[in-house]
Amino acid sequence: MKIRLYDMKFGESIFIQDSCVPSSEGILVDCGSLEKITKIKPTYDTIYNDMQSFLNPDILITHFHLDHISGLLYFAKNKKPIFNNLYIPDIFNLISSSQIVTLILINFLLQSFRVFPKSPFTLYDLAIGLCSTSRNIKFLKRDVIFRDNYIALTPFQEDISKCADSLYNDLDQIDPNWNIVSQNFIKMVVSCANGEHFDQNLIATYNLSINNGMNEDIKRFSENNSQRKSLNEFAHKVNIVFQNIKNSPMKNILFTGDSEIMQLDKLKKLGDFHGQYELYKIPHHGTKAHLFKDINSNKAIISHAERGKPNAKPRKTDWHICSDYHLKNYCFYCTNCNGCEERLNNINIPQYCKKGGNHLVFGSNYDYLDIPI
Repeated sequence: MKIRLYDMKFGESIFIQDSCVPSSEGILVDCGSLEKITKIKPTYDTIYNDMQSFLNPDILITHFHLDHISGLLYFAKNKKPIFNNLYIPDIFNLISSSQIVTLILINFLLQSFRVFPKSPFTLYDLAIGLCSTSRNIKFLKRDVIFRDNYIALTPFQEDISKCADSLYNDLDQIDPNWNIVSQNFIKMVVSCANGEHFDQNLIATYNLSINNGMNEDIKRFSENNSQRKSLNEFAHKVNIVFQNIKNSPMKNILFTGDSEIMQLDKLKKLGDFHGQYELYKIPHHGTKAHLFKDINSNKAIISHAERGKPNAKPRKTDWHICSDYHLKNYCFYCTNCNGCEERLNNINIPQYCKKGGNHLVFGSNYDYLDIPI
């Protein structure tokens, strides 16, 4: 087994190769970045070229935030389909699916307009990314085993439904066309999962257009910090946490996407975690607000963004790698060290961050980093 960590700047993409045989199968976990396409395009192209060298690569999208999915949308626009299966959270087969998907679509557009104001992704882009970049769509929910060796620990569908009902009711009255668009979106994704082939021309026949009332909703939510934050946090609940099944022949690995602490605490109480892991993908880019270090692991991944230079004035105070993680005896693999609290506090790179040490192993000016497992 081998893990390849790509440098997505502000984003995440990690490939799990099932064995060390060069052409063996594998699964790409997330593919996205908030960087401008001109900056991140070479990395997207590297990922796509890498996937061409593997047999039937799959892709798993942990949740629908752009820093985890925008690369898939780039592939849909610029590349031929290459993936066998696309695994996504199962939010499309519930009584409350319309509310859930409406909230996800609103948040997707909010993020898209804020991050890429000159050329935002549309709902058609999202639909094309999900429905035309792989041979099959596979839904994941708690306790579903996939690729023979992995098990999804989340999403908790009941929790998502309850949260969606509460959040939907808390929002100011929204344009009724959202319900039409979400129903069309659900119909497309479910039909695709059932084997129907969708190309861009067929997707274009579905009404996913945003009318004036919906645009006003987006503008209103973008100006309301509380509602925007609630929508963003809701999207984190629609998140896949997965690990290898117990007693599998492979080494234990845990991937968390952008799981929230409440979800991880619940999994801990349920006794789902292995006693020891070889690799732990730390949630939320290592930020303190989502600190979860109750995992025993030999190695840990932090996919982190560039947030300014260590001696910048004023220093950035968000998206720092939390120094509390250093209390664990992990060997860290990070895509960037500028935001590390340890480095910010000491200005210079701490001694234990040097490659080959027992703590941080950081990259600089590279496309990817291979992690032996």
